Amino acid sequence: MQTDGTFRPDLTYCDGGDVTIFANRRCLIPVMYLKASPFFIQWAGSVYAKVQAKNVYGTSVFSESGNGARLQTNPMPPILVFEKTSARTATDLGISWTPGFDSGTPIIDYEV
Repeated sequence: MQTDGTFRPDLTYCDGGDVTIFANRRCLIPVMYLKASPFFIQWAGSVYAKVQAKNVYGTSVFSESGNGARLQTNPMPPILVFEKTSARTATDLGISWTPGFDSGTPIIDYEV
């Protein structure tokens, strides 16, 4: 679905005439394609899709819109890792960092 709420067919990555897409009933759409025009879907944004079937007698109406996907990727690594000298003691070393981009999904853990 585009940002204005309308749907448009995608024949670039989901052309049902392609024998592999037809046989598997699945298509793979690059995230960067959905982030660009005309979709402009933001990170963690929902992807809505409708499907239509065709046979020798005609074309079906569109399915209900499905929302089985969100634009997500792995987070970026933390940046600006440094020793926090104010936390240094005779037995401890303080380390600090700035979070990287979370790709639209909150960071739940860090491994140091």
